Amino acid sequence: MLPTFFQPRKPFHHRARAGDQAAPTPPPDGPQVLHVVRATPSTYVFEFDRPVVASSPSGSNLTLNGMPPVNAGNLDATHVVIEFQQGGDLRFADPRTFGEMFVSPADQLGKVKELDHIAIDPLEDTFTWQEFSAELARRAAKLKSLLMDQKFISGLGNIYSDEVLFAAGLRHDRMSDSLSSQEVRRLYRAIREVVQDAIRFRGTTLADEAYVDVFGKAGEFQNELKVYGRAGQACRRCRTPIAVIKLSGRSSYYCPQCQPAPRSP
Repeated sequence: MLPTFFQPRKPFHHRARAGDQAAPTPPPDGPQVLHVVRATPSTYVFEFDRPVVASSPSGSNLTLNGMPPVNAGNLDATHVVIEFQQGGDLRFADPRTFGEMFVSPADQLGKVKELDHIAIDPLEDTFTWQEFSAELARRAAKLKSLLMDQKFISGLGNIYSDEVLFAAGLRHDRMSDSLSSQEVRRLYRAIREVVQDAIRFRGTTLADEAYVDVFGKAGEFQNELKVYGRAGQACRRCRTPIAVIKLSGRSSYYCPQCQPAPRSP
């Protein structure tokens, strides 16, 4: 693919970094896309004849428009557009302005400090339940907060952490170092299954329609949610009403029956 330009449509929101490089001026026919690597659920490396890294955490997304172009969602949140000579474009949309896109030489990617903290992708083969068990015990933290920590594991935001905990039968306030071997295995399996299902259903599009998939279409995983956004509705497993509480200012959903409270010491 040959993009006809690579430059922001409007002022780009990102943290200033010492030694930042300006985006190079592409040749008239545009740099060639060699390949795209999904480094983690939130980080993608686009290698042109000049490499580009786009870090897209929860709240931002990359939208690939087909031919003819389709609606890419919230244009006000679109900061970068890469247009292709064959038609269509790739847009970096970031409503919350948490994301970053920056230029880096290919041999310097390992030195990009913004990528240092990114934890393992739960779908990687190197993500084993034994290593996961050791990290849970070492952290000694409440499960919901730990699962959302991108330094612990990548790609689990507020929605998917609730779904993972429900699938594992564990409550948000269980301490990670209190889990039995069987509970660790359930949690490990739930993480991988929920992420795989979310990918299969092309992501989760809520009422605000802030997220669309790579073709500009709404995802369908919202139709599969077991607890998130279902406060007061019957649990699909036991029929108990789904409960909701606030954790760090964000809504957290769970089933009081399927996810029992931690036992007192």
